[in-house]
Amino acid sequence: MGLLAAVAELIGISVIIYAAQCDLKFSMQEKSLLAMSAALGTIFSLHITGFICDTWGRIKTLKVTLILNICSSLLSAFSINTWMLIGLRFLAGIFSTGCQCCVFSFLGEFLPDVSRRRHMTILATMVPVSILFINLMAFLILPLKLTDYIASFSPWRALLLVNNIPSIIALVGFLFLPESPKFLLAQGLYVEALDILRSIFTKNTGKPKDSYPNGLIMLHEKATGLNNTKGFGEAVKLMGKQTLQLFHKKRILQTMNMSIIDLIVCIIGAGFTMWLPTVLSSFNDPSSEFLTVCDSIGLSKNHSSDICSNPNGLETSHFKTLVFIAMILIFCFLISSVAVGFMGRKIILVFWFSAGAISALIVYYTTDPIIKIVALTLVSQVGKLSGIVSGIAADFYPTNINAMGICFVNMMSRIGIMIGGNIAGRLFLNHCEITFFSYSGILFVVVLMTMMMPKEKVSKKVEEESVVKFEKIEIERF
Repeated sequence: MGLLAAVAELIGISVIIYAAQCDLKFSMQEKSLLAMSAALGTIFSLHITGFICDTWGRIKTLKVTLILNICSSLLSAFSINTWMLIGLRFLAGIFSTGCQCCVFSFLGEFLPDVSRRRHMTILATMVPVSILFINLMAFLILPLKLTDYIASFSPWRALLLVNNIPSIIALVGFLFLPESPKFLLAQGLYVEALDILRSIFTKNTGKPKDSYPNGLIMLHEKATGLNNTKGFGEAVKLMGKQTLQLFHKKRILQTMNMSIIDLIVCIIGAGFTMWLPTVLSSFNDPSSEFLTVCDSIGLSKNHSSDICSNPNGLETSHFKTLVFIAMILIFCFLISSVAVGFMGRKIILVFWFSAGAISALIVYYTTDPIIKIVALTLVSQVGKLSGIVSGIAADFYPTNINAMGICFVNMMSRIGIMIGGNIAGRLFLNHCEITFFSYSGILFVVVLMTMMMPKEKVSKKVEEESVVKFEKIEIERF
């Protein structure tokens, strides 16, 4: 729910722009700033949030950022002008970063090797689930005539309020969860970590805490906590030291490789998704039913109309298509979560990136309406796979820099979202044919880069290895 809420903050703004433009009368500059506001907020704060998560605590960071995110998002629903809305969405983007990266570290550190890949892939499924949630709520809420009951309270304001439901549910859930025991071990808090492991053991087995088989557990990785620093200067030095570890000679190639993959797929996939409603609306003209996608877009340019002058209100039929697309994506992710146990995440990524590359070529040539929708879905889904890349990053980086590593990779994806959102529209409208050919070629390059990502162990002995890690360690009392 935390990741669902964080992704909704980013992608939901495109729906808000569509719904609020007749109310707030955006200029083109204001519309562009509003579209980038949440992404700019995440880029500004992701690295800092990762540092805080690695040095202050996973669960504390998640709870504090969620509370601040909910406050900012709720206030934005009552914005009296465009600049207030832009400022509050920027703040909401800043505070959504806790759930964008800390959730991968937090969940991964609670799971044994035997099930980690599957559950991290299920976590990544929340990206298309958030698309389903946003578009379903938009389809249900935007046609409502709320101004008949509450003056000046347009449906888009209600949509912003409803979008906070996942955040509130996530916050309530986090209140009942303990700190990551692996984080506590890295901080040298062995007794506290052991107590949490005993509690988990009791809940899983129903046995009393004193029957937990381990007397003491230690972790070879050591970390410096934020509580041990004195003053702002030492905290900055610690953050610089932690950042340099991401680019250690043993990690620099993989850090850059995962970051570039995330950047590229989000430029293509997320930018494409942001403009997908515009592309789908071009299919509404009956004369474009059996035209290619590029021909349909060209036809719609010549017959554009002001949506604010529509006496029937905002057109919301395309949200039904987006809900259908989101359901296809969820199905694809669920299949991946089953297959990942014996194929590995790299093979899953290679398969879906290849499918996106081939679909980009199909989009250019096909005139069949169903094939067009399916192909467009497969092209747009490449940006949603950044969650699986984050899962691989969570396994690659050690505990003391785990969240920082994930946040750095995610920061590149947010830069990709911002770039893609700004260039996709111009490319589709002015260079449609070249765009799809370019997307296809670039995605095939991404496939080759994916093959060079960190190796994953896919072995029948994984479960045995995960048990061995928790054998009783006999050491002197300290």
